[in-house]
Amino acid sequence: MSNANSDESYFKRVVKQVDAALKPIEVGHPEIQAVIFVTVVEDPLDDWADIWVDLRDGRRYAFTVYTPSMIARDMEEEDLASHVDYDQLIVREVTVPCIVDGVSKMLQMGCIDCMGALQVKSTPRRSRRKRPEIRAVKWQRKPPSHSGTEIVAELTDGHRYRFTAFSISSIAEKLRKPRHLSFVEDGLLVVRELNEDCIRKGLEEMLEWEGIQRHGVRLHRSE
Repeated sequence: MSNANSDESYFKRVVKQVDAALKPIEVGHPEIQAVIFVTVVEDPLDDWADIWVDLRDGRRYAFTVYTPSMIARDMEEEDLASHVDYDQLIVREVTVPCIVDGVSKMLQMGCIDCMGALQVKSTPRRSRRKRPEIRAVKWQRKPPSHSGTEIVAELTDGHRYRFTAFSISSIAEKLRKPRHLSFVEDGLLVVRELNEDCIRKGLEEMLEWEGIQRHGVRLHRSE
């Protein structure tokens, strides 16, 4: 489920072959019970897939798993400033060990509900209130040319959200290192290039589907 706003991109996602077996792959993890591939993976090193992850407490989360090269190609072909999916998980390879590594990090960080899509019988209704706009974007600690730049988006409804911006090339570089199987960051904003224009456009793309409120770390007045 890409954040691309084109019918062509959506069509590509829809026609991807579904794995008819939907066979749970059991894993030896204290909190994660199984991984289920909903769509077929053609190239684990350069692909995307829809998956379900079953936890031992009975919860099931949906994710769309991407390799960095797939994200980079998506942004290039669709001319996107950012790539933030509703249930995005970035991994070195679309394989069970990498997926388990990423979900395990989310559980440890306590952010799985902001990153995965909890599967429930009823779908929560979206608020009918007028969608806020971005009032200001402020940089913290590092200039926007550095990966790991912390930014704060201030909305017209008075709420503020913190993000950490990384270029897709820097994520790919990190995942080439030994023992780095997945990339998980609370408040992650993946951009094509680390500059003010891409970051601003990325936030505006997220705002269209309430991604800022979902993926950003909401700040209190004192922060």
